[in-house]
Amino acid sequence: MLLKNLLENAVQHSPVGAPVVMTIDTKHLSVRDEGPGLPQGWDPDRSGGIGIQNTRERLQHLYGDNHMFAISGTSGSGVLVEIEIPCQHANSLGQTVV
Repeated sequence: MLLKNLLENAVQHSPVGAPVVMTIDTKHLSVRDEGPGLPQGWDPDRSGGIGIQNTRERLQHLYGDNHMFAISGTSGSGVLVEIEIPCQHANSLGQTVV
């Protein structure tokens, strides 16, 4: 669900036909669009729509303070959203190890 909200925002704010780039590795997710960027004075802690708020809440619920969620960009240069989460895997007993 995190990815869906970020991609929807990127596509919505990009010009028609402009690329939206998504990268994913084991603990890092980033989505970049080529839209108009963030308006001057935009505050990532107080601004954003329901998708951004839902993403913040889901990350907090799943990882507490053990994650990074950043939104950056300037007017006219698109927006970059980055998420880092702890790498988790199951050991041989099926238990989650962080």
